[in-house]
This record gives sequence, structure tokens and C-alpha cells, in this order.
Amino acid sequence: MVSYRLYSFNIKLPYITQLSPKATVSRQESVSFSPELSRITMFHGVRLTTFEESRKNGKDCMLSINESKARKMNKVGGKWTKFNTTHLSRVYPSGTRLDSSNFNPMISWSNGVQMCALNIQTSDPSRRLNDGRFRQNGNCGYVLKPETMSSGKKSDQLKVSIQILSGTCLPKPKGERKGENIDPYVQVTMFDVSLHDGKDRIFDKSTNHLVRNGFNPIWQHDKFKFSVHRPDIAMLQFTVWDRDLAAADRLIGSASVPVSCVREGYRSVHLFDSNNKRNGPFECAALLVEVGIKNKSQEVEMW
Repeated sequence: MVSYRLYSFNIKLPYITQLSPKATVSRQESVSFSPELSRITMFHGVRLTTFEESRKNGKDCMLSINESKARKMNKVGGKWTKFNTTHLSRVYPSGTRLDSSNFNPMISWSNGVQMCALNIQTSDPSRRLNDGRFRQNGNCGYVLKPETMSSGKKSDQLKVSIQILSGTCLPKPKGERKGENIDPYVQVTMFDVSLHDGKDRIFDKSTNHLVRNGFNPIWQHDKFKFSVHRPDIAMLQFTVWDRDLAAADRLIGSASVPVSCVREGYRSVHLFDSNNKRNGPFECAALLVEVGIKNKSQEVEMW
């Protein structure tokens, strides 16, 4: 299980050397740490009593809860979001996830949670969402929360259309060099949060599969249309699969992009492998898509 952590530093003070009257050298070593530095770099996990009481804790106290508790707290109208404007929260997977699967971090992010601890060893849609969320700032491990989290303003709803046009140099699953040609298809998933009840909204649509063509597949498919309630939080995920009639379809590559980072027009979507790497066979793997974005309040329909 992996989460983002800040470590406190133990500072060793310099040696103090004195000359005694007998001209012998007495050296005294003092080892200590800086309380001021520790307070801003070390976070103490605490349990939630009430938001009013927890708000009295110092800034180095971090609310630490599991995913089940987080879903219950999501129903408390806006209190958790307000709490997270001045204090830190961390959400971790439930102990019942014996298979090391991950929870959907969208609800936590929509409440302003700063840390979502995920099982990094499991390649699933939730981990790929996390990878796409933090890639928008150069993989530095820190992303500024949207302004709506602090201002209380609601973002405008959007209508987004996605048309998958073609692919380039799609490798075999896991970058395998041998085996039959792939039968690729693309799954487009919109991860969103409802404005009405705060629950997660997940909608996915898929293209048809093409037979034995991973080099330059071309899809003749209608546009996929999505209504986005929270474009400041929503994530768009592209996943390419290899169709297998005899067994489960196999993952080829994927890419997750925050809706706030999506731009209109013809776009090249770079694909990443199951470990969120883009090297070797995946160096040139990409999708060509056409994106349309319109404000839902506009009179002219985009469709």
C-alpha cells in the first residue's frame, strides 16, 4: 500500500569542543531535532470525533479514515469539504480488500481530500485514474486543488463528445513480442461526481473491435457523448483492449486525463502500459481522437 508521505528530519547539532585547564580536549556531542521543522513536515493520523472538535487540532494532525467511513462522510453536506480547506485528510482502502484492489478516489477528491492511499501493485482503473491526476503537473506528486474547493462556487456543467478515429503502433498485451495479432477496441469511460447527491457517476462506451490490426487500426464509429456534472473533478479514461473470444479481454494500454485539461479538436492520446510507463513497445503507441466541448447552459447544442 502506498501513499504520499512527508518525512520529518532529525537534525544533528555540531560537535562542541572545549579546551580544559589541563589542555585535554573534551568533546561533547548533542543530538536533537527541530520541533519547528517537525511540526510542518510530520503528520499525525487522528480519528474523527466531530468536525468542530477536529478543527481544533493542530495543522500537523491529519484525519485518517478508511473508504467506508469516507462514503458515509460524503453525505454530510459540505462539512468535510470545508474541513479540508484548513486541515488534511487521508483515505485508505478497506481491510476487506484482500485482493489488494482499490477504491474509486473520485468521491474523496470531490470532498477536497489531499491523500488517497492506493495499492500501487494493482493495475486497475482507480490506480490509472490516480496516475492521470498527478501527471498533469509533471509527475511531481503535487496538484493544486481546483478553485471551486475553496471558493464554494460550482463549476459549469459540460457536454463532452469523443470520437475515436484511429490508433498507431498498438503493441501486444504486456509488450509481448510473440503471439497472434491483436483485435483491438477502445473503451472510453467518464468518471464524474453527481451534483445532487455527491455519488460517483461512471459511464463507459466502447468501439467495435478490429480483426488483426494493431499497427494502424481505424474505427468507423459515432461520437460518444457525456454530460459532465463536475468538470473540475471529472476524469476521462481511454483504455485499449485486445478482444479474446476464448478468455477475458486483455489490457493493452490506457491513458487518464482530467476533464479540466482536455482541449477541443483533433488530439493525440499517448498510451501507457499497465505500470503507467511509456517506453519500449509503448513509445509510439497512441490514439487519434476528436474532442468537442460545450457548456451545458449554451443554447446551441453540440451534437
